[in-house]
Amino acid sequence: MPRTAVILAAGMASRLEPYSSDAPKCLFELSPGVTILGFIISQLKEVGVERIIVVTRPEFAGMMERYEVEIRINKERGSGNLYSFLVGAEGIEEDFILLMSDHIFELEVLRRLLRGRRDRGFTLCLDRNPGWERVREGLRVVVKDGKIVDAGKESSPRCGVDTGLFYCSKGSVEMAKEVVNKRGVQASISDLLKLAIERGDAGYVDVTGLLWVDIDTPEDLEEARALYPRILRKSLRKPEDGPISALINRPISTRISTYLYRKGIYISPNLMSFISFLTCILGSLLFLLGFNVLSGLLIQLSSILDGVDGEIARLFGTKSKFGALLDSILDRYADLAVVISAALAIKMDPLMLFIALLSAANVFTVSYVSRLSRTSIRKYSFSTRDVRLLVAAVAMIAGAPWAFLYYMALFPTVFSAAVLLTFERESLVPAKRERRKPLPEVEVKKQSEAMRNITTILLSSFKLVILVLAIRGISWLMKGVEIIELSGYIVRASDVLSLVEIIVIVYFGYRIIMASKFFVDRASERLVERLGATHTAVRRILLDLVYASFFAVMLLEIPHRIASVPAVGGALEKAIAFAILMIMALILYDLMKTFYRSLKGIIEEFAERV
Repeated sequence: MPRTAVILAAGMASRLEPYSSDAPKCLFELSPGVTILGFIISQLKEVGVERIIVVTRPEFAGMMERYEVEIRINKERGSGNLYSFLVGAEGIEEDFILLMSDHIFELEVLRRLLRGRRDRGFTLCLDRNPGWERVREGLRVVVKDGKIVDAGKESSPRCGVDTGLFYCSKGSVEMAKEVVNKRGVQASISDLLKLAIERGDAGYVDVTGLLWVDIDTPEDLEEARALYPRILRKSLRKPEDGPISALINRPISTRISTYLYRKGIYISPNLMSFISFLTCILGSLLFLLGFNVLSGLLIQLSSILDGVDGEIARLFGTKSKFGALLDSILDRYADLAVVISAALAIKMDPLMLFIALLSAANVFTVSYVSRLSRTSIRKYSFSTRDVRLLVAAVAMIAGAPWAFLYYMALFPTVFSAAVLLTFERESLVPAKRERRKPLPEVEVKKQSEAMRNITTILLSSFKLVILVLAIRGISWLMKGVEIIELSGYIVRASDVLSLVEIIVIVYFGYRIIMASKFFVDRASERLVERLGATHTAVRRILLDLVYASFFAVMLLEIPHRIASVPAVGGALEKAIAFAILMIMALILYDLMKTFYRSLKGIIEEFAERV
C-alpha cells in the first residue's frame, strides 16, 4: 500500500470568486473548524498514509502550514493541474495517491482505490451513476469490455465520471513529463489520462453508490456541507461490524455522535460506556419483572449506545487505552447480566446459579482484562490459571465445590475493579467545536419556489406511503404482543403503532397541504379571469376543497385507530370523529357560502341554460 499522497491545491477557483480571492477553496469550511483540506488529510491518515504533499500557489503556502504536511509551491502562473502534479511527484520513488483538493469523499472510495488498484500507470475511481450535475461538470469516462477507451469533458456520459482520486505508479510520472513537454505547462490531468488510455495503461475501480462531491461553485459548496454529516457517519463504520450493527445500530449511533460533534457538545466516552451498561442492566431487570418487550427494547438500545462512546472518542480525538479497557469490561458484564436474567427466569436456585454463571464468565474475563491492562497488578490478581487450578483441587479434595465457585466469582471481579482503579489515565483535551456557521458564508442560487414545493409534495407523499406500509407490517408481526399493564389495562404494541401512524399521517399530511397552497395560489390566478371573481374568493374556494379533502382522510384513518386505547378508547373515538366532522362542516359551509356569493352569476347563468 502506498504511504504517500499528493494533493493538488494550486487552482484559481475562479467560479468561487469573490470568496476565493483571499484564500484557496480547499480552506473553505465544511463545518465550523473543519476545512476541505483538513478533511481530506484526515481521510488519508485513516487508511495509513504517512507522507502527504500539498501543491499550492506561493501566496497560500503560509495558510497551510498548520496541517503539518509537506508543502510544495507551483510558481508557474497560469499552469494546468498536470504541472502541479509534476511538482508534487518530484522525488517520489514509489506508487502514490493523487487527489484534487476540491473533492470530498467517503472513506470507502479511498479504500476501494487501494484494494482494487491494478498494474497500470494510472487508475481512477469511476462513478457509473452520478447526479446530473456531476455528469455535466465532471470528467466523463467511456468503458468498453472492462477497459477505458475514452475520457474527457466532451466524451459520452453513458459510462460515468471520475471522482478526482487516482492511483499513480512511477510510470505515470514519466507519461506526465511527456505530455507537458508536448503540450506545455497548461496541460491537464485529463491529457495525461488520454495518453495512458492510448497506451492501454489506464484502469479504474468502481465506486458507484458511494458519496463524493466536486466543489466548483457556491452551490457545490453548500451541497458538500449538506453531504459532510453523511460522509462523517459512514467513516465511523467499522469493517468488522456485524449485520445488525451495520443495518440498525450504526445508522442510529452515528447520527447521535455526529450531531453532538457538529454542535460542539462533548460527552465523555467513558460516561457513554456507563450509560450503555446501565441501560442493559435495566433491561435485564425488567425482564425479571415480566416487562419482556420493554426489556428487549432497552437491551437493543444499549447495543446502539455502545457504539456512541467509540464514535465520540474518534471524532473529538479522545481515544484512550483506558476507555477501551473500561468499555470492554462493561460490555462483558452487561452481556453477563442478560444471560443471568434469562437464567433466573427459569426458576432455578437463584444464588448458586448466579455464582456459577459469574464464575464461568470470569474464566474468560480475567484473561481478557489481563491482556488489555498490561500492568504490574496482574501478578497480584490471584486469578491466574495456576492459582485457579490449585484452589479447584483443594476445594474438590475438601468436598466443597461451592468454595471454588465463590472464589471464581469474587477474585476476578475484584481484579477487574483494581485494574480500572490503578490504570494510568491519559490527559485528553477534546477538540473544540465552535457554534457558528462554516466559513465563508456563500450566497447560492435558490431553487425556484415551484420546484421546492413540487419536491416537498412528492417526497412527503412517498415517505408517507412507505412509513404507513412499514408501520402496518410491523403491527401485523407484533399482533397481540403486550408491552405494559397500567391500572389493569394492557397496552399492546399495536396500540402504540396506531398512535405512531396517526402522527405520521398528520405530519406528512400537513407538509403536503402547506406545499399545495403554492399551487392553489397559481391556480386561482388563472381562474380569476375565467370565473369573473376576485382572487381572494377563488383562492378561498380552492383552499377549502384542499382542507376538506385532508380532513376526510383524517376521518377515515384516525378515529377507528383510537378505539383500541384502554378505558377511554370508545369515547375518544367518538369525540375525535365528532370534532373532525364539525371542522369539515364548517369548511364545507364556508365553501358553499363563498362559492354562491362569488360565483352567483355563473350559477344563475347555468340555471337559465338548464
